[in-house]
Amino acid sequence: MKNVKAKTNSGLTLVEVLLVVGVLVILAVLILPYSERSRARANFIYCNNCLKQVGLAFRIWAGDNNENYPMSVSTLATNGGAQEIIGQRFFGGNGASNKGIFFPLLVMSNELSTPKILLCPSEYEFNRSEATTFSGMNTKLQTVFKSDLNLSYFVGVDAADIYPQMLLAGDHNLGNAEAEGGVPTKAFQTAQEKNEAPFQALGTNNNRVGFLPNQHDKQGNVLMADGSVMGFNNSTFRAALANTGDTFHTNAWNQMPPGQNRLQFP
Repeated sequence: MKNVKAKTNSGLTLVEVLLVVGVLVILAVLILPYSERSRARANFIYCNNCLKQVGLAFRIWAGDNNENYPMSVSTLATNGGAQEIIGQRFFGGNGASNKGIFFPLLVMSNELSTPKILLCPSEYEFNRSEATTFSGMNTKLQTVFKSDLNLSYFVGVDAADIYPQMLLAGDHNLGNAEAEGGVPTKAFQTAQEKNEAPFQALGTNNNRVGFLPNQHDKQGNVLMADGSVMGFNNSTFRAALANTGDTFHTNAWNQMPPGQNRLQFP
């Protein structure tokens, strides 16, 4: 009579299952923060490249307009600039009457090609959205670039390429900290605020200004008037402000002190 061997159970024991789960948890704890850091770094680089494209668009547009940026060219007649819109910010009900700092970028639509590059991939305000076209109608497949809510970047409204270290554009999540050298907790201008004079003058002795932690973790990309893009942390940004500014509109624009960058926020 043949001996029949008892079947052995080839499954994992409870202890082995717990060991596998433990190893997976440890791997997740080690890998996820690295993955988040990698994604944040990739978004920072992408944002930097977007601003480089914006800077190129400014330079091309200026080349066709006597070396002037749209902010200093009249909207009247065939000039096609944005000078009369500067300083106005209003969200109209139907979008047609919207005014804001998006307008100087809108007049450069041919040079920019797509409005997608005007929204930072790390944008922190949920009510800002990416536009996909500069003209046409809003549809399920297309979103028209028509207001500051399609924009992540401030614009230096007095910037000129003859003053290369002035601020031309950059991440909008800037604010003032409560103490010098601190980290701000509230942006100068948010999507909910609808005031019609959203200016900030930044320059020498701005030791409290900085980027909030909510977009690039207390860092930001800034497009300079010469077309270069700089990645700043808060300390390097404050140092840069001490060496740049508008020195040719002394005490103009509501008694703005000399050596400032007059920035308009979306």
